[in-house]
Amino acid sequence: GPIKRSRSPSPPPTVYGSVYGYKPPMTIPSYNQPMS
Repeated sequence: GPIKRSRSPSPPPTVYGSVYGYKPPMTIPSYNQPMS
């Protein structure tokens, strides 16, 4: 559907978090701080 087209598969998940507001991995301290 058009929803999946909104998210380009080209950028990595890390970019998804920054651009689309997708939940980013713990690698991004800006969103989620590491458990350690």
